[in-house]
Amino acid sequence: MDIGKKITILILLITIGISVKMIQDQKNSSIIDQPEIAGESSTWLYRKGIKIENEKNRLTFTQDVEIIINTRELIELGKLQPTCNDMRFLDDDNETPLDFEILGGNNTKDGCNSENTKVSIKITSIPAEGKTIYFLYGNSTAPKL
Repeated sequence: MDIGKKITILILLITIGISVKMIQDQKNSSIIDQPEIAGESSTWLYRKGIKIENEKNRLTFTQDVEIIINTRELIELGKLQPTCNDMRFLDDDNETPLDFEILGGNNTKDGCNSENTKVSIKITSIPAEGKTIYFLYGNSTAPKL
């Protein structure tokens, strides 16, 4: 066998080995985050970190924080239920559910299915440097809270 064929076969074997390794790595990793919520394993297709700043620059306790989310876009993309029933928020430990309320209710100017959905989230503590909480959505079987 000439040297050109040997090199071609070697390159082919290396390429196959790399492809197999990439496929194995994809099976061992998960793009979809599936955290535990209230002790139940659930399927949440999407998770976004939300940085909460602490304007007081000292540890604060039990504070309602208001954020704005474009739920209309998420609903139009099929990523969120039209009723926003699959919205959840977790504390920075990615486990503790946070109480929240959609201000304005459903289908109002600033309620669910609007570009400026106002959500009030009760956060038990915010360190001086702030923290990241998590917004979960994309669960077609999520019950209304």
